[in-house]
Amino acid sequence: MYYTFKQTIMKQKAFVFLTIVLLAFACSEKPASEIEFSFESFEKTDSLINGHTYQNDSLFLANPRWLKYHPDSFLVVSELSNASKFIKIIDLKTSEIQEIISSGRGPGEMVAAWGLGVEKGKIWVFDPQLRKMIILNQNENRRFFIESEFCLEENSVLGAHVVNDSLIACLSGKGDKENRLTFCDFEGNTLRKMGDFPPLKNDSEIDSDNDIFMSAISSIPNSSKLVLACVSTDIFEIYNCNKGLLRRVRGPLGIELTAYNVDIGIGYMTKVKPRYSTYYNIACSENDIWISYNGTEFSKTKQRTNDNAFPKTILCFTDKGKPKQVLNFRNSILYFDVDWKNETVFCLESKNGIPTIVSYDLK
Repeated sequence: MYYTFKQTIMKQKAFVFLTIVLLAFACSEKPASEIEFSFESFEKTDSLINGHTYQNDSLFLANPRWLKYHPDSFLVVSELSNASKFIKIIDLKTSEIQEIISSGRGPGEMVAAWGLGVEKGKIWVFDPQLRKMIILNQNENRRFFIESEFCLEENSVLGAHVVNDSLIACLSGKGDKENRLTFCDFEGNTLRKMGDFPPLKNDSEIDSDNDIFMSAISSIPNSSKLVLACVSTDIFEIYNCNKGLLRRVRGPLGIELTAYNVDIGIGYMTKVKPRYSTYYNIACSENDIWISYNGTEFSKTKQRTNDNAFPKTILCFTDKGKPKQVLNFRNSILYFDVDWKNETVFCLESKNGIPTIVSYDLK
């Protein structure tokens, strides 16, 4: 009898232990877990000041806003306005400049190039006004051409990012109060929607959407993970394209947004307070998430200027959102990208109001 009782107790203890282990594992994999960080959370801080300025007499930058590194040794620049062509492609091997995609509403044209990316050797450009995606490919002479174009069936999206050669992730449009993300295929068909919005301080009074939580969007290569970084609050999120939100990372300021509607006569517009410029753009490797960060609060007494509107800092995290390193720069960064293989950061900087391409060797 004693042996049987002892056996029962041991089995119960084993069961309890197994339950605790399983619960611990489940908690460690819990979706939407939120973590916080401060500047003290980073292992080290470096200043990058000795950059190499790219010079080419054939290159004129009017009003550039995007810069992407192409692994076949190209730099791709997207102009916001005031240029004859939206896209400028710099061949780093030959120094030749190619310009492509004219302004317009016809085939091969765009009203605004408001999104740029490189995926598997191809360049994709997105126009949110026309809901059009143009894909560029290169020939044997290293010249790019328009390979295809299509429009998304969604009436409104605020941003689009090519995850792989069959999936596009979009920020759902302003009218969508339920879904953070919309996924499409390469024919523009909507596949599915998912994701809720970061919290507002007055969630009970106003419905959130991507107009409030406008975000930069990127993806971790060779995975199903997306990264979204809010431009008006210090939150970034890691999503699984199939399973949903994995992690919401808050910091370094711990901003709590309040949203409110302002009557403009023909309707209303939504504003937020406090009014910050925080994250700007994202670059990801298989193991790293780098996000440019501003952290400036604007008010009636502190307005936006050329000097404070853009980041001078890049925050570096692991692919799980753990803080690693802070990189500080002398000039404002309009956009940046990374050649991970050769450990080089390419920055589109504003030097005395003049857009300039500068590279920094991390080795």
